[in-house]
Amino acid sequence: MKANTPAGFPGTGNRKIIINRGEYWNERIGFLRIEIKGHPSLEENREITGYCLQHGSGKEHFKKYMKYKNIVLVEVKANLITLWKDGGREFLDFTRGKAYRIG
Repeated sequence: MKANTPAGFPGTGNRKIIINRGEYWNERIGFLRIEIKGHPSLEENREITGYCLQHGSGKEHFKKYMKYKNIVLVEVKANLITLWKDGGREFLDFTRGKAYRIG
């Protein structure tokens, strides 16, 4: 199976498929690239941890759970997002900077 053409792509009932390590396909969302960044207290995560502790409605949850040693930060980047709209399927391709519609 190629990374850009999972079995059943698109719309054959395959809801969740791991393509390669770090790539994930979800029929309702699209292609996501996932990278585990490690524990929030690591030096390389200092900037995002500081932001999360100061901003947003989830800052109390972040503060509560970051004390556990098995918590990790995960960076998620969308490569391709699919949407159903007005009887057709729309695609937002972030790697190519294009949007297109089928149907």
